[in-house]
Amino acid sequence: MRFLRWVMLSLVLTHWGVFPGLVQGDEPLHVRIDRLIEEKFAGKTPASQTDDAAFLRRVSLDLAGSIPTADETRKFVADTTANKRENVIDELLAAPTYAPRMESFFHVMFMERRGDDAKWKSFLQTSFEKNRPWNEMARLMLDPPDEEESSGASYFITKRLESYGANPVDYSGLTRDVGRMFLGVDLQCAECHDHLFIEDYKQVDFQGLFFVYKNLKPQKGKVPSVQQTVMADKLEFVSVFDPTQMQTGPRIPFGKEITIPPNLPKPDPKKKKQKTDEPTVESLFDPLSLVAAEITNSDNKRFNRNIV
Repeated sequence: MRFLRWVMLSLVLTHWGVFPGLVQGDEPLHVRIDRLIEEKFAGKTPASQTDDAAFLRRVSLDLAGSIPTADETRKFVADTTANKRENVIDELLAAPTYAPRMESFFHVMFMERRGDDAKWKSFLQTSFEKNRPWNEMARLMLDPPDEEESSGASYFITKRLESYGANPVDYSGLTRDVGRMFLGVDLQCAECHDHLFIEDYKQVDFQGLFFVYKNLKPQKGKVPSVQQTVMADKLEFVSVFDPTQMQTGPRIPFGKEITIPPNLPKPDPKKKKQKTDEPTVESLFDPLSLVAAEITNSDNKRFNRNIV
């Protein structure tokens, strides 16, 4: 798992602009990653390097999802090539088992125990086959397009918009999931009040993000997606510790409030979210898209740090 974290770091760093000035230059990517690791563990004594057999087992489990055969292990141990570890990593990354392995890992990480979906899993696997940067993958998941090619990305949100029996849609749960999975913050306490122990976790941050997701509903059709209802006014809320009424427009945690334009037309629920000559509510004000863009922005340090 630790090795996989550094694989993900390389995926993020590969995208130009995620860490401006860091990924551009003449240094090889692995040299820059090594420097980040050395800076993090400066002053500490690292564990001794693992032997070849253990290394091959670990890297194979991480990148292929299975252990090497006995013959593969013996061949690797007997190899005297100086850069044989780099070579086997390159081989595993180029192997047909890599993308399915990453699909399986990311599916479990983001959907947990919510079941499977063929288009969603295809979206993940195709993303790794194409080496799609993480910020692009996340943007598609947080603002699903009405396009067949990337339709599986909508499963992250649409599955969470389902209701079961008499239980309502868990919009609060969706808000918390976005916070922890894309920003690395647990906003559960901030739903009802400012966090008692973490100064930066404010109730207004939770409510601003919650405001965006509570206005969503699944949009059924050939291409599953989401539909937004109009935001006419700000969201009003109170703290459990203070009856003073507060309000906010849409916002991401630790960001600025997004202004709601005045006099928005009422949405037509029969119209799909798409580009037409006639203005739609989403074309005039699309909070889901605005929030997704802010979360995955290259300047958002919490987003950049969270994936690694």
